[in-house]
Amino acid sequence: MMIVVQHQITNAPHFWRIAEGAAFRIPPDVQLYSLLPSRDATQAVSLWEARRIEQVQRFLASEVGRVATATFFEVDPRFALLPSTMAYAPGSRTPACLRQRPAKTTRTGGASAEG
Repeated sequence: MMIVVQHQITNAPHFWRIAEGAAFRIPPDVQLYSLLPSRDATQAVSLWEARRIEQVQRFLASEVGRVATATFFEVDPRFALLPSTMAYAPGSRTPACLRQRPAKTTRTGGASAEG
């Protein structure tokens, strides 16, 4: 299921330091797709995928629960508009906390996974 989290950040410098490292500790059965902070860094919205909403709640509580509160809701797939790709505006930089973990490559019959 897709899950949206609305973050109310009480200690922005600490939250963003934690978030940078936490991106590499996300459980393998949970996926973070986007993290969209406000200009003043005191609010953010994130988009996750997990089998259960509690998985995301537990992870965020353990990582940033002392410096932010969060509201969670399951996305209704009947009305959701999810981009197949995400592009950044020219000149923008991807935040460190959104860097992808190295993908595990699997080879089958000599062909690449990209096909």
